[in-house]
Amino acid sequence: RDLSSGEVFEGEEAVLLTLYPTLNNVRNIDLSTFHVLNHSSELGLQKIHFLYLFNKVCSARMSTRGLEVDEEAILYFEHAVKKYKDSKIIIGYGNSMERCQAAIDAKRRIMEIIDKERPGEHIWQIGVGGSHGKENMHPLFLGIRYNHLLWTLEPFDIPDNISPEN
Repeated sequence: RDLSSGEVFEGEEAVLLTLYPTLNNVRNIDLSTFHVLNHSSELGLQKIHFLYLFNKVCSARMSTRGLEVDEEAILYFEHAVKKYKDSKIIIGYGNSMERCQAAIDAKRRIMEIIDKERPGEHIWQIGVGGSHGKENMHPLFLGIRYNHLLWTLEPFDIPDNISPEN
């Protein structure tokens, strides 16, 4: 989504990684996208590339039964990190699927790609009210619970279970 008037300055572009799409028509906006776009100026973002840990469109909660790492989604993320090399990387998949092995493996792979392609670079998460929280939150959860507060970009602390060093 490009919200600029044609010019995007350094730091105003981001790759936002969430869980999975809920709509398959790119012209439509799901609630997560809606909330992020409504708060984009607070976040200092003019252009946002919405990417997903899993590419399967799910209109309800995704089943983890038999779920495997989505290799296509991982490759697309790696491509985007290379292509949009000046963009911020924002992790917004929240705490869903914390015990799902496929999600853990996919998240670890994402962190390995970031570590390889952008060593030492800050990774971000969306927070509220400027207070740094340890828990990563999904944009839909933020929109439902904290839509009335100021959204900010805060450092993302990589949990040990998905750290590239482990």
